[in-house]
Amino acid sequence: MSSAVVRTAFRTELAAAFPAVPIYDTLSLRIDNPSLPALWMSTDFIPTNDVPISIGTPSCRRESGLFRTYIVAKAGAGDAAAIAQADAVISHFRRWADSTGQIRVAGNTPPTPQDQSDGRWLIVAVDFNFNKSYYV
Repeated sequence: MSSAVVRTAFRTELAAAFPAVPIYDTLSLRIDNPSLPALWMSTDFIPTNDVPISIGTPSCRRESGLFRTYIVAKAGAGDAAAIAQADAVISHFRRWADSTGQIRVAGNTPPTPQDQSDGRWLIVAVDFNFNKSYYV
């Protein structure tokens, strides 16, 4: 799992940028489907590595990984709402860096339909490659 600093930074930014679209934590939690709105989001983090990029003390290290945003829309109305929200998320995070400059987005994927779409919900994911540089 990615560091707490990375998870907090991305989740805070996503919530601030899209206050009208609720974000639900779906990791290890049961979600009551009938109570969900027609459009909502969730997040996941996929770590890649955490390696030294300099020698000495203190040394610089770089944590890398993926910040995944799931955009979930009620099925039956096509993919327009999910893709529009995914495009808005991509546009916001495409060149994003946190206020410290330590966490930066290095690239992203286009909206990708997910196998978990079940006829009731259309699930689209967007991945953002990130780097977090820090000293230890």
